[in-house]
Parts: sequence; C-alpha cells; structure tokens
Amino acid sequence: MAVQPILKYPHPLLKKMAHRVAALDEPIHTLVQDLIDTMQAGPGSVGVAAPQIGVGLRVCVVDVSSSRHGKDNNHGLLCMVNPEIISRSG
Repeated sequence: MAVQPILKYPHPLLKKMAHRVAALDEPIHTLVQDLIDTMQAGPGSVGVAAPQIGVGLRVCVVDVSSSRHGKDNNHGLLCMVNPEIISRSG
C-alpha cells in the first residue's frame, strides 16, 4: 500500500469516464488502501478518487473527521465503490 501522486487538472485522464468495478477482489482492496494512504498524506485532504491517482475506476474514499467542518458530525471513513447519485436538490 502506498501514497500515490495526485494528477492535476487538466490532465487528460481526469477527463475520461471511469469504469464500474466488476468484483471486489484483492486489486480493488489494494486500490482502496492506496486511496486512503494518499488522502491521509495530503495536507487538509478529505477525499480522493481513483481517477485522481490515474486509475479509471469508480472508487473513492472520504473522511471529514479531521476537518474543522466535520469533526463533530461525521460518519468516519467512507470507502465507496461504484457510487451513484440517486437524487439531488437545491
């Protein structure tokens, strides 16, 4: 498991559609751990997605528990695989 470099806009990989994850196998578990390590190493980072480290899959991690806005009310570390927005408002 390792901290990965984060791609910056306008890197071409960030403009591509990410693919669905087919199976929760060992490579996906390793990817999730790399995302966690990368997020925790970043100053003030509260989340990172697989495309940001050059992997075109729908995987991301979020943890706002260290953020001043989320430290009192949060769900802890969220690891999302194939997340979908099912509704929105505002």
